[in-house]
Amino acid sequence: MKIRFVAAGLALSLVLPVTVQAKTLCGEKTHKRHAETRIFAKDYIGTCRPDGSCAAVTYKMNTGTKKADAPLGWDHRLTITRAAKDAPWKIILTAVTALPDISEGISMKTDQGDADAVPYEFLRPEQAVNEMSIDTKLSDIFLAKFKAGNNVRWTYTNKGKGDKASTVFSLRGLTRTMKWLACAQK
Repeated sequence: MKIRFVAAGLALSLVLPVTVQAKTLCGEKTHKRHAETRIFAKDYIGTCRPDGSCAAVTYKMNTGTKKADAPLGWDHRLTITRAAKDAPWKIILTAVTALPDISEGISMKTDQGDADAVPYEFLRPEQAVNEMSIDTKLSDIFLAKFKAGNNVRWTYTNKGKGDKASTVFSLRGLTRTMKWLACAQK
């Protein structure tokens, strides 16, 4: 008799709809993936890891005709990250299809404003050869412009070829993501 009730209860639990509510943190619906707590805000993903580091990330999707142009599906990535709540924000730029020559410097142009030159002295190589970061002394200046803008154009010299390459990142959702990161970061 007990077996019948257990089996009936199990069958009902499989048939009845189950409502799973997403968790919220700092007023945003969150998702868990790869041990990160994430939010999605228009063109940005906000992530916080158990170690306390957080980031806002957006991608420029591949516009090439061959998958080999960008095997991960994106050409460029803009990451704004900090290791801890009291640490400065770091802006990291990644290019997949062209290798940026940081010795030539870069420029960042928000919307229709003037392009801001970032000389070599304010660029730092990151973990991969195709990544660079802007000196954290300049991060607050650029973040203020990014939050007020709609798009930012990153222009750099393509190492080996010497020609200029550029990409435009959307800034839709950045302010919301940064606000969530400031609240969620421990």
